[in-house]
Amino acid sequence: MLLLLGLPGVVQAQNAYSTNADGSIYTYSTNADGSANIVAYAGPPWVVTIPTNINGLTVTSIGEDAFEETPLTSALTSVTIGSGVTSIGEGAFGFCCSLTNITMPGSVTSIGNGAFEETALTSVTIPGSVTNIGDDAFFECSNLTSITIPSSVTSIGEGEFFYCTSLTSITIPDSVTNIGEGAFTGDSLTSVIIPDSVTSIGVVVFADDYGLTSVTVGSGVTSIGDYAFENDTDLTNATIDNGVTSIGTYAFNVCTNLTSVHFTGNAPSPTNDSTVFSGDPATVYYLPGTTGWGATFDGLPTAPWFLPNPLILNHGPGFGVQPGGFGFTISWATNGSVVVEAATNLANPVWIPVSTNNTLTDGTNYFSDPQWTNYPVRFYRAAPAFTVGGTLTGLPAGDAVALNNGSDNLTLTTNGTFTFPTALPNGYAYSVTVSGTSGNTEATCTGSGTLSGANVTNVAVQCMPIYTGNLDVDMYNAAVADGTANGGVPAVMLTEFGGPVRVTAVGAYSSDVCSIYYPRCRFTIIVGTTSCSSTTLPTGPAIQFGTGLVCGGQTFYGY
Repeated sequence: MLLLLGLPGVVQAQNAYSTNADGSIYTYSTNADGSANIVAYAGPPWVVTIPTNINGLTVTSIGEDAFEETPLTSALTSVTIGSGVTSIGEGAFGFCCSLTNITMPGSVTSIGNGAFEETALTSVTIPGSVTNIGDDAFFECSNLTSITIPSSVTSIGEGEFFYCTSLTSITIPDSVTNIGEGAFTGDSLTSVIIPDSVTSIGVVVFADDYGLTSVTVGSGVTSIGDYAFENDTDLTNATIDNGVTSIGTYAFNVCTNLTSVHFTGNAPSPTNDSTVFSGDPATVYYLPGTTGWGATFDGLPTAPWFLPNPLILNHGPGFGVQPGGFGFTISWATNGSVVVEAATNLANPVWIPVSTNNTLTDGTNYFSDPQWTNYPVRFYRAAPAFTVGGTLTGLPAGDAVALNNGSDNLTLTTNGTFTFPTALPNGYAYSVTVSGTSGNTEATCTGSGTLSGANVTNVAVQCMPIYTGNLDVDMYNAAVADGTANGGVPAVMLTEFGGPVRVTAVGAYSSDVCSIYYPRCRFTIIVGTTSCSSTTLPTGPAIQFGTGLVCGGQTFYGY
């Protein structure tokens, strides 16, 4: 009596028989709760629907080895399980070598050890009600090409898909925390992403997966078991996240095409086990700012990991709220500049630069935001930063010119190349203007556009002395400063002693010069030196001495 109370599902009645409408014959037993348990299958047809009820009893379970290969079941090709079944017992359909199709209802919660071992199944949909899949459940199902593991499953058992040699893809849901020993050994998987929810990878889990080319190990994994990826000869790249602290013996042994192993965190330990990558031609790449890396790791050479964009390291003691603000390390295998931008939401982000002068040293820079408490939510990103600069010419000794690019200001006192101090993210518009000069100098600037993946170096700033005391020279310099010198359609500065200076329009500088020298200079419309029918000025020196021909009697004076 005590035994029966402790095991409420124990069989109460044995060797009851039932013949269904489709001609199938079952041996069933009665469970303690009055439901039916399929004990054995006794005959044709070979396409079977397990009923919901037998002799008035609800079928809730398929017992251990119920359909396991016998002379009667070796020809079984398809099974549809009735909607009342909650558990499929150990070895229930094991070695049914002709079974190509199984349909499970949404009532099933448990699949026992070896339930479909060495069957001919080609694909399986496991319902979302299943929470437990036993060890070796699909052991050596060599025709199985695809399977979906539902998010209700938390553990993948030992040998669960061992030598499913046709299995090319598997999606491991975020609910899975453990992958058992040999779970995917000998499969034909091409790539594997192990989610962050998984905490450990067992022994020989992915060994002998000859088609496997890439693997990504999530941040939740702390250990990779012995021989985990051994003899994966097509594996070329492995990415191991920052949670891994130990890698087992021969974990990547004889991965003869493995050329790169990328680590996002600190070096795992131990770091002196040459068996881990034995026979591999790989280089181990690490992120600047992580620790424990030397010239070699487990027998392989190391090198900084160059990413196309800088990366925020989201782990380590420096990440998060610090006394000076919210901080993190920016990692990038270059000593270039980065900009940190912030946004208050990710649905419709407006990224605003919050720190622009972040020059990396040895591939890292530490950023801290003292203003983070002023926002309910703040998101950050780091991006390559590019500078704006160019060349200054014509600045007289002792003079200066002030430039600005938006709010970025720069004062130059010598000719040559220059660069604004603030670096900006790619895609930002720039426009350099002259905000002022000192001495008898005026300056023009040509430089605006959009940053496009490179530093800007072609902004041209040209200075010229406007006021020399020589009227003709000053008027010419003014026209150059206005950008109207040597124009075509008629505007000419005439002077008392020379001229005309050909310009296309009166500008600010030429107007000032004319005001200073008034009444010795004036503006006049001119179309030629010999004929009013000409529409262009004659060619020749920038300053033409002689008398210009005024047509129409219109004269303009500077003011």
